[in-house]
Amino acid sequence: MRKEVLFLMILLFLPMVFASSGEVKCDDGSEVDWNQKEIPVGEAKSVNGLRVGVSNADEIAVSGKISADLIIDAVDVALSKSNNVSNVELSDGEHTIVLINATSSEMAHVAVDGTYKLIANEDADEIDGYIVLMTKLQTDGGNTPSANILLGDYETRLTNDENPMEEITLDGVSYVLELFSASDSNAILRASKCLTGEIFIEAQVEEPVVNVTQNVSDEEEINDSVVEDVNVTQNVSDEDVIDVTIESGDVEGEEKVGLWVWILLGAIVVLIVGGIVGYFVRKKRLEKSFVDVQ
Repeated sequence: MRKEVLFLMILLFLPMVFASSGEVKCDDGSEVDWNQKEIPVGEAKSVNGLRVGVSNADEIAVSGKISADLIIDAVDVALSKSNNVSNVELSDGEHTIVLINATSSEMAHVAVDGTYKLIANEDADEIDGYIVLMTKLQTDGGNTPSANILLGDYETRLTNDENPMEEITLDGVSYVLELFSASDSNAILRASKCLTGEIFIEAQVEEPVVNVTQNVSDEEEINDSVVEDVNVTQNVSDEDVIDVTIESGDVEGEEKVGLWVWILLGAIVVLIVGGIVGYFVRKKRLEKSFVDVQ
C-alpha cells in the first residue's frame, strides 16, 4: 500500500518538475543568436548586448527551485569621497548619480538627476523612476562614504517554475532573457536575440495533465471492507497514455479477518493437544486398572 501511494505522489509531481517554458525562435526562420554569463549578486554585466544586474539570487535544493531578482539596463557605478559624482548612460540617455553622505554604516543619501533619497545598503529602491541598489557601503567615520551602486531601468524576477524566461525590448532590439541557473551568490543568465527577424517564445503545445478519479462502491461489502479503485491517468503526449490502477482493501477489515483466523487456529491447536493428553491419561488409567484386577 505504501508503494502504491508513493507511486501516485510521483505521478502527480512529475509534471511540475519537468514543465517546459517554451522554445525561443525567430519569426523568419533564422538562427537564434544567444550568449550566457554568470553574474555575481550585486554586479551588472552585458549579456549578448543586454545589460543586466543581479540584486538577489536563490536556490532551494530540496525542491530544485531557483530564482533571481534582476535589474534591466543596469550599470555598476563606484563612488567615493574624492569622486562622489558620476554620469552614466542608460538606454534612454545620460543620468547623473551622486553619493551625498552617510547617516550610518547601513544608510546613505543618494541622488539621481537632482532627486535624492535615503537608501539602505543592499536594498533596491526607486529614485526618480529608476532602480538604485547600493551593493557596498563603507564609511571612515565621517559623513562622506564610498559605495558601489547599481543603477537601472526596472526590476524583474525570473524563476524556473513560474517565469523562467521573459521578452525584453531595449533600444529597438528584442531579447529573450532566460534564467539558466542560480545559487545564493550568483545567477547564470542567457540572452537571445534575432539578427534579422523578430524573436518570440513558442508556447508549449501541450503540457502533461494528471487526472485522478476515485470510485468507491457502496454496494459491495466484504468483511466490512471497502474496495477503492483509484485510476490515475497521466497524458504524456497525444499518443502515449499511462494508466495506473491501484486497488486497496480496508486495512481495518483485513486486520479483523486476520485476528479471527489466528483465534480459530489457536482453538484447533488446543483441541488437538487436549485430545492427545486425554488419550494418554485414559490409557494410563486403563493399564493401572488392568494391573489391579490381576
